[in-house]
Amino acid sequence: MAKPTHKTEGYIYFLFAPEVGRIKIGFTTNFKQRLADLKNTSPCELELLKIVRGNFQTELALHAVFHGSRQMGEWYEVTQKLVDFIAGLENGKNLKSEDLLK
Repeated sequence: MAKPTHKTEGYIYFLFAPEVGRIKIGFTTNFKQRLADLKNTSPCELELLKIVRGNFQTELALHAVFHGSRQMGEWYEVTQKLVDFIAGLENGKNLKSEDLLK
């Protein structure tokens, strides 16, 4: 599979790892396969919090918005700002990077 470009459309997902208290913000073009891969390689349980449509550029913008709570890679500390943001998303909605930078 080719590496996605900034404009490649797909899914942005938010996964919670309760055992370590972290949230993953990720992007994929094949969510079912990505979730299966993550669950097979994760040492702890993963819970899907939300999935929205978006692109790689939007994922990068989310990483920038929440950079202050980044713990490692794409894993973030659970903060009220992040929890409120995720709660405000509608599953399946199209999220755009320009909406995050307002």
